Amino acid sequence: MQPTSDRRAIAVLLFGASLFLSSFIRLEQAPRGFDAPGALTFRISLRGENYAMPEQQQRYFGALRDQLRSLPGVYSMTLGSSIPLEGSSLTVSVNVAGRPPKDEHGTGVMLYAVEANFFDALHMRLLAGRALDAHDTESSARVAILNRNAARTFFGSEDPLGKVLEFPPGDERRDGPPADAPAQIVGVVENAQEFGASEIPFEVLYIPFSQHPDREATFVVSSSLPRGALLGAIRDAAESLDKDQPLFDVKTMDDRISDSLRGARFNLFLVACLAAVALALVSVGIFGTVAYFVQQRTQEFGIRIALGAKSVHILRLSTTRTFVIGLTGLLFGVVASLALGRILGSALYLVPHEHTGMLYGVKIYDPLSMLVACVLLLAILFLASFIPARRAIRVDPMVALRYE
Repeated sequence: MQPTSDRRAIAVLLFGASLFLSSFIRLEQAPRGFDAPGALTFRISLRGENYAMPEQQQRYFGALRDQLRSLPGVYSMTLGSSIPLEGSSLTVSVNVAGRPPKDEHGTGVMLYAVEANFFDALHMRLLAGRALDAHDTESSARVAILNRNAARTFFGSEDPLGKVLEFPPGDERRDGPPADAPAQIVGVVENAQEFGASEIPFEVLYIPFSQHPDREATFVVSSSLPRGALLGAIRDAAESLDKDQPLFDVKTMDDRISDSLRGARFNLFLVACLAAVALALVSVGIFGTVAYFVQQRTQEFGIRIALGAKSVHILRLSTTRTFVIGLTGLLFGVVASLALGRILGSALYLVPHEHTGMLYGVKIYDPLSMLVACVLLLAILFLASFIPARRAIRVDPMVALRYE
């Protein structure tokens, strides 16, 4: 007979595969905080001395923005130093004006410099206050918008609107606005996935691109044109301004969402493959074991049938031992799965500021995943046992009595 440890290992693998499948489904359905299906995205990084100054950067991106908005079929276009699922390379430490800093240089946030229509174009929900608008220019008062997580970190349940954020000097990692330009909070938006659903929630600060231009920007263009035609028109527009500034990282927003699920998809595929291979090996082992058992007891089964034994009785004799060992292994497998889940909990689930989570939205003791694994294993156990055991039902008593 197959060792009980084999059944235990299969139960653990099947339970793990069920957890990863359930987690992957939840990741696909997780709220992303933005919505721009089919939009084409690309990035430009300005190179050369002609774009060393902020006003030169603003002039180029403004000209390209205007050209793209005038393209036939384009109904929405925006840009930012980064966009959701891309993460921001800009980090800054900030303090709430009039309050002591939480650490030496203040609280670190991710900084996005964005166009005024950024939230509308990406359908990011405004929770309080107002969005950015055309009046937020380089010559106007500095303003900022927090995401929900940053608002909670800085102010808890307090209303953040009207409060002022300061950018303290002396932080070596700071590459945001200058220290003498505090910004007033004018709005709060819903959190968006910065890298993916299984990441820690980040504190994010949005400021007008016109008040903090950058050498790099990501464009989001929504159009009724086919992707190829739209991309060709965009390249022509960019080359007409400066042929030495190429487009890169060209993807649709759907591609970015798919890329954010790549790790979860790989984890699911790996665990599922291991479970499938182990399940196949165990199934073959069970099949061979029961077949050998039936062969050894063929004469006994013939005698029982000749004396009037029913098919159900013979079938029970053929499979009982297999099911006892299988159920024992399954019980040990459930216990091992729960114990292993407790041991590996910190590796499987998101630990803030340490790593991304491998499982999302599903508990290690998820009863549905455990039930699916148990039912599947029992079904395989039954099929692998029943097929050879069926031979015992069909034994010809006269042939079986002469069998050696």
